[in-house]
Amino acid sequence: MKLELENVTRRFGPRSVVDHVSLEIASGQLVGILGPSGSGKTTLLRLIAGLESAYEGRVLFDGLDVSELPLRSRGVGLVFQQYALFRHMRVFENIAFGLRARSGKERLSGIEIRRRVSELIHLVQLEGLEDRFPRQLSGGQKQRVALARALAVEPRLLLLDEPFGALDAMVRRDLRRWLRSLHERTGRTTIFVTHDQEEALELADRVIVMNAGRVEQDADPDRIYDDPASSFVFEFIGEASRLPVQIRDGLVWFRDRLLTSPRVEAPDGPAVLHLRPEHVRWTEGEGSIDVSVIAGRRIGPHRRLGLEIPGGWGRLEMDTDAATPMRIGDQFRVEITGGRVYAPSKSRPLQ
Repeated sequence: MKLELENVTRRFGPRSVVDHVSLEIASGQLVGILGPSGSGKTTLLRLIAGLESAYEGRVLFDGLDVSELPLRSRGVGLVFQQYALFRHMRVFENIAFGLRARSGKERLSGIEIRRRVSELIHLVQLEGLEDRFPRQLSGGQKQRVALARALAVEPRLLLLDEPFGALDAMVRRDLRRWLRSLHERTGRTTIFVTHDQEEALELADRVIVMNAGRVEQDADPDRIYDDPASSFVFEFIGEASRLPVQIRDGLVWFRDRLLTSPRVEAPDGPAVLHLRPEHVRWTEGEGSIDVSVIAGRRIGPHRRLGLEIPGGWGRLEMDTDAATPMRIGDQFRVEITGGRVYAPSKSRPLQ
């Protein structure tokens, strides 16, 4: 199912929680809506579902305006962070609930309900747990029941609100892989909300980054990370450091040093260079910067060093091999090999 949002706005009092958002999501896409708390991502999902009404704009499913339709008439499946399972019902009955609630021509026979629920139990890998109550399940199992219940009614659109937020890190990783596999098998248009950047980049075909009710960037995960559209996106996705720099004839200078970062098409004057740890490396060459180690932490096979530039000019981060001997206070020189340049008072990149 194709989803379109046209200039959708939702206000609470004078404040616009969703502010003139327009999107087009193609049928079969797996889309992550990413942003900090208060960015409007959950409200946007509720507007799509019909749990909230827009003050302005339209929501369209396959070209049909559903803006005035309630949740039950939109044909969406909803999964929440806290599962919302019926505690007095066993797994089978939780999944069958929406099917049994149908009436008239949509009503299914008991045999058909059993067949469909059995297929879903197999799909979400819960065989043998049909007779358990929610209290007898792990968090990951409960979330799979919630997904199966949402899929049972064959929704046109599947909406997930922080689906793995209540789970521990290992279970979240496993369920992310499982949900990606499930999506590839079903091909259903799916939108999930998260504040976890790793989750969004790993799971989604496309990531929509929100800030203060607006869309900061809408792109595939690689572009979101490698080509951030604003300083907000750069800092929200991955690790980020800042350096005050000067632009002179398209070249980037830090104090009296010409940096090896890419040339920019920008007016001369002050700017801010945003960096990731991979943009900083050891060197003794021209344009190198003196630094001292002020922190270090292990990240898998690497050690991430916190570096300070003497004189209070800034702090950087860089990754080294975990086996490299390094102590607080050690001094050496680094070069800058990348990053993005932004004007001090603007969020958009200069280049």
